[in-house]
Amino acid sequence: MGARVRGLPMPSLPWTALADPLSSTMSLLGPALGIALLVYASSVLTARAMAAKEGKDADAQQEFLGLAAANAAAGLLGGFPANGSDSRSALLAGSGARTRLAGPAAGVSIEAVRRRPGRGRRRTSPCGTCPHRQNAPSSV
Repeated sequence: MGARVRGLPMPSLPWTALADPLSSTMSLLGPALGIALLVYASSVLTARAMAAKEGKDADAQQEFLGLAAANAAAGLLGGFPANGSDSRSALLAGSGARTRLAGPAAGVSIEAVRRRPGRGRRRTSPCGTCPHRQNAPSSV
């Protein structure tokens, strides 16, 4: 798997191909713009739906600038593309979340549960030692 990199990555342009980086990058431009348009539309519709529930108005230009900045940073730092999550937004709104800290707080909570001490690893084995296979007929 290789050595683990520590610290923040240095900003750089993504590498796309060995032979001709410029033409391979240009060939990705059309699909990237299509995906960006879909993500933007989804993000604006979700923002408007969430704002309408509270009697507010969502700013489409602010959504665009936020997505553009997040995706530019992700591209330069080797991260994942950013987009709005319709289901996560609906889940947080339905659970009574009132601030933007609800998303990061949910992520920290999930990570804390995932890393809790004494959890141990669960092992699954086809040898019949798993609880769900206790009553299964043996094939040997």
